[in-house]
Amino acid sequence: MTLRPTRCPAPDCGFSDVPSLVAAHVNGTEGPEHDWARLQYDGPGDFLSAMRDGDGEERGDDGAGDDTAGDDTAGGTSDDTGDGTGDDTADGEEPRSHAIDPEPVFRAVEVARDRSAGVEDLEDLETPALADLFVAFSVLASEAGTVRSDVRTAIIDRIDEEMEIEGELGSIGRSMSTRRSLRSEETVRRALFEAGIDPRAAESFDPDLVRDLVDKGDIDEDTVFETSRSDHVRRTTVDEEAFEER
Repeated sequence: MTLRPTRCPAPDCGFSDVPSLVAAHVNGTEGPEHDWARLQYDGPGDFLSAMRDGDGEERGDDGAGDDTAGDDTAGGTSDDTGDGTGDDTADGEEPRSHAIDPEPVFRAVEVARDRSAGVEDLEDLETPALADLFVAFSVLASEAGTVRSDVRTAIIDRIDEEMEIEGELGSIGRSMSTRRSLRSEETVRRALFEAGIDPRAAESFDPDLVRDLVDKGDIDEDTVFETSRSDHVRRTTVDEEAFEER
């Protein structure tokens, strides 16, 4: 069955493909515009479910660009116990559901296993077989990334910033990164001019050069830089034997 191309839910993106690849595109694209917390879907799992149920278009762009959820996540909100098990639901509200569907991952694993069975050297494969193997593992990575993002959404509010949680297979930690992007050329040019700096000194508006001029002119960096923060859940250790035994 041929799937109808689905548009990326990020405003003004223009990317379209089958839903699973659109979800992978959002997962792999940096910037606040592609942050699930700012979109109208509660993670890639919710997006794929909406596409399967056919209600993707009905949601429209109502949730796009909403900074509220993103601010709560970036702020590292948790309960007052400080034990990293924060509750992100308000009093009287039902806990938010974080359902996942790992079956596509299992199916992708079987395909990848079948295609790679007996393969010891990739150079021995014919080009079409190598292409199939690439596709199999590409789909596996995409499906696994979708479920991983769902798990990230469910756990991130339970982990305090710079905290590490130990499991049986390994540990995870939460950190925060900051991205700066220049505002419009007109805004940057005006800020430099008002600070007594010739805007032509940063004609290309290279971020590093602008940063130096901002420091030189004692300009508030928020005047010329848009700053966004995002949280990351990363793997910090792995019990290799646990995976080798399987």
